Amino acid sequence: MQQKTTRRLSVAFGIFMAVLLGLSAILPLFTQNATQPVSTASTPTETPAPTFPAPITEFSGISFDRVYLHPSGLFTVAAPTGWEPTQPNNTGVQAQSNFNNGDALSVIEAYVEELTAPLASLDELSARFNQQTLAASWARYTSGWEELARVQEDNRIVIDFEARRAGQVFLARQAIWTEGNYVYSVRIVTPNNAINLLNYMLEEESATLQLLPQFAGTPLAWNASYDTNTKHILRYPETWAVTDNAPGQPVSIEDGLGETYIRIEARQETIADEEAASAFAESLRDGITVASVLPVTREGADGFSVAYNFSNVDGAGQSGLVVLLNGADGTLHVANGVLSEAGIDLNSEEAKVTYPDITGSLATFSLLDIPNLLVDSSFLPNVPPVFVPPTPEATFEATSESTAEATDAVEATLEVTEDAEATAEATPEGTEASN
Repeated sequence: MQQKTTRRLSVAFGIFMAVLLGLSAILPLFTQNATQPVSTASTPTETPAPTFPAPITEFSGISFDRVYLHPSGLFTVAAPTGWEPTQPNNTGVQAQSNFNNGDALSVIEAYVEELTAPLASLDELSARFNQQTLAASWARYTSGWEELARVQEDNRIVIDFEARRAGQVFLARQAIWTEGNYVYSVRIVTPNNAINLLNYMLEEESATLQLLPQFAGTPLAWNASYDTNTKHILRYPETWAVTDNAPGQPVSIEDGLGETYIRIEARQETIADEEAASAFAESLRDGITVASVLPVTREGADGFSVAYNFSNVDGAGQSGLVVLLNGADGTLHVANGVLSEAGIDLNSEEAKVTYPDITGSLATFSLLDIPNLLVDSSFLPNVPPVFVPPTPEATFEATSESTAEATDAVEATLEVTEDAEATAEATPEGTEASN
């Protein structure tokens, strides 16, 4: 009996020791977890509120004497002191110029839009700028925008806006008016601490937006060739390309199909009459036969338009038209166009309808001598013009949206960086502030 009791105690003691050893291995783990310090969330660094530069309050230093020529050649607008041109654009419906003042974080946008028919009233003009249309122009102000006011005054629509981006608030004012088959718009954007500058700039800049009258009715989508030395200008289809260009030197423009080309140059001579004009045309190459000679009056000069025919070295018939303009300084301005069609009198009314590209281009050949003219880089040598295909129901706002590069350049400059430094690299899209 005693032996059995001893055996039971030994077994119980063994079990007790086994349990004790197991607990000694497990308990430290619970203790470690229980005593592990609880991490505390770090307090985020407060981002400083973005600030604007001090507004321009002295306007006497702002001059509007510099005149910017849009690459279309269709219109001019002032490039005020402190505002430099950025990338222009042309959708084929609207041609727009853009200017940026990086120090003042201000943007200027001016455009001309071509209509299919004149608008009947200011109410009809205002209806074109509905909320959906305007929203496209403010899409890059990621914190939102709103229209503050809209009035009709002095035969124009004036709209005030507030737009927000990266914690900053901008004011904008846009003036819109119409004449004939064109809508004109000027929009100014400034920080919300510069409302006096905003109002001043809108009134002054709006007065400078001018359609060149000699080009009214010509295709808005066309580009222009302008020589800063000789001062002659010619508009041509946007699908054509300048293949040879340098200030004061002959310029070649081709249609890319090998069917049409125009060569522009200046010479030191004058053409006194139709006989001299015919002789000049005949001297261009062997075998030329003059079809007709017409006197012409163009902006800045008078002269003659001579239609002619000839055969090329392969014997194929060609037709030509050379416009000769006598400049006031004794310079003869020459634009000579050739068409790969035989026996055409390019002075005829029928030719103007059948071959509108070459006849229309040569009809724009004229002189443009404006003091302080600032030409876009697309007029410089070896810089081909860029055409942006039109978008459906294009408007100024839609134009600004479709031209991402120009808009990014402008509004990206208006965007404040994460460390609250404001930068300003402007281009299209902005508008006004209250009346």
